[in-house]
Amino acid sequence: MLEKWPVHSRFTAIVLAATLLLGAISSGLLLARGKVSSHESQLAYNFVICVVFAYWLERDTRQTRVMRVWDRAWFFAIGWPVVVPYYLVKTRGTRGGLSVILAWVGVYAIAHIAAIMVRLAMPD
Repeated sequence: MLEKWPVHSRFTAIVLAATLLLGAISSGLLLARGKVSSHESQLAYNFVICVVFAYWLERDTRQTRVMRVWDRAWFFAIGWPVVVPYYLVKTRGTRGGLSVILAWVGVYAIAHIAAIMVRLAMPD
């Protein structure tokens, strides 16, 4: 899936996936322990995700020559759940776009399941 992407876009996608994975693992571990992360750490995580995601989108739109999103504040606050899947399907085709979306969902699911399994294996 990633081999069709340009190197800089591929690297940014890997950084984005790693950031999402680390966040999902830490959140899953906290969930398994019955705790929640602090407001500050949630704010920092959301900020990092937005910055990496914006960088990926900027690099990817240059390569795919799709019209760029200029009102990024509104886009990141409200529009991304609709626009990003549309963008992925438009630029990568139905199969490629859906595989990226499923990979993103899979990262969260696998990280949370793994964290819960680790918690169940840990002695109290």
